[in-house]
Amino acid sequence: MGGQPQWTFSGNAAASWTFSFALIEGIRSIKLDYQTGLLTYAMAQAKIEQQIRKDYYTILLAQENIAIQRESFANAERQVTMAQANYRNGLAPQLTLLQAQVSRDNLKPTIDQAETGLKLAMASFAMNLGLELDTQFELVPVTGDLNYVSLDVQNLISRAANGKPEIMELRQQVLTLTSQRKAQALQTHTPYLRLDFGYSPAFLGLWDSMDDTDKWNGHDNATFSITLGMNLNSLFPFTKQGQGLKDLDNTIKTASIGLAQMVQGSEIEIYQTVLGLQRMQISAETLAQTVALADRSYRLTEEAYRAGLQEFLSVQNADLARSQARLAMLSNQFDYLKGLIDLEYSIGVPFGALSNGGTK
Repeated sequence: MGGQPQWTFSGNAAASWTFSFALIEGIRSIKLDYQTGLLTYAMAQAKIEQQIRKDYYTILLAQENIAIQRESFANAERQVTMAQANYRNGLAPQLTLLQAQVSRDNLKPTIDQAETGLKLAMASFAMNLGLELDTQFELVPVTGDLNYVSLDVQNLISRAANGKPEIMELRQQVLTLTSQRKAQALQTHTPYLRLDFGYSPAFLGLWDSMDDTDKWNGHDNATFSITLGMNLNSLFPFTKQGQGLKDLDNTIKTASIGLAQMVQGSEIEIYQTVLGLQRMQISAETLAQTVALADRSYRLTEEAYRAGLQEFLSVQNADLARSQARLAMLSNQFDYLKGLIDLEYSIGVPFGALSNGGTK
């Protein structure tokens, strides 16, 4: 007797491979998109470092301001002592003594307020560094004379056009969009080649009653095809593919205009920053002379007050003028250093390339 099917086993395997010129450009687009992400990450890092460096100088200035105010408080204490002596010796009325005491006591809340502001600045500084808000810092002060850096505006503008993080990121985005547009155009305007292969094995188990045995018969089926095709939808502007290319063209145009505007805005920014730094450099000498004159005026006024030849109000005004002059000079110096940090970011050079030259 013939065998009857008892068992059936079948399978199916298929493989397909498609090649097009759009595939190559698509790989390039992915690489460009990855590079854009790296630039965005680097720009975020640079912005954080820029802010931390500027906050560092802000804290140093706050510490200097507190030191000046504490010195003024010590002077006020000394003036109260002199007023008491003059009052006992009949060289000054009681009103002068009271004025000295009030002036001294008025400095206490001002110092407390400045110290509170410093604590808040330190907490913000710690937060930007990823530390606990109550972390204590011992910042290294700026020592020595401030060296002013020679700046070439045209050279800085040229470097900013190629090195400013925002410009680099936007330029990379334009390259990525252009590559994506090219990949999409190649996908729709050029033919593609596709290879398909299929294999379907089948096994039948038969029972042969003549010898009581199982017999297996295999039946294989394999297919192979080559397809050369082309998508014509993008040739028509009203289709989804055609509209997609138009949208990409508009996006690229908008990004390119934004890039040109950013480059132009960077030129103005660099010019304004350099002018500001040069103005600070010119003001530095005048401010230093003002501090020297204010110190001398205060010493002479205090000596006259000790001798009973000047009123307390004159001493108070001289001390205030001296404190303001010293704070103005320090503010000018720290603003100059922070301006150099902004300039370093704008031209895309490592931080310290300019600002370290100003603190040697």
